[in-house]
Amino acid sequence: MRISVALRGRERLAALLNNLLHRSAQGSEKREVDRRNLKTWRQFVLGVIAKRSTRLMAVAQAVAPWRRVGSVKSAAMALGYFLEKAVFPMRPFACVCQSKS
Repeated sequence: MRISVALRGRERLAALLNNLLHRSAQGSEKREVDRRNLKTWRQFVLGVIAKRSTRLMAVAQAVAPWRRVGSVKSAAMALGYFLEKAVFPMRPFACVCQSKS
């Protein structure tokens, strides 16, 4: 069986996502990640890769068809809320964006 370039690329991307998830879970006290958070995180990462942008509106354009939203703006607001508030073990990979005053 001949494997296409696209299939090989998807396999590598899936392996990368799973590797990041397992590395982040090693340092956290909570072993099981909420399935909804995991699904949203994967959609966000795939949206960033597809759009080659980290702007929420651009990522939301790629993510909106897979979410139950009425508009791209609603998807962008939901992603923003997820990135700000969700309890997710990817915090070790995040940068500290707010300055302490």
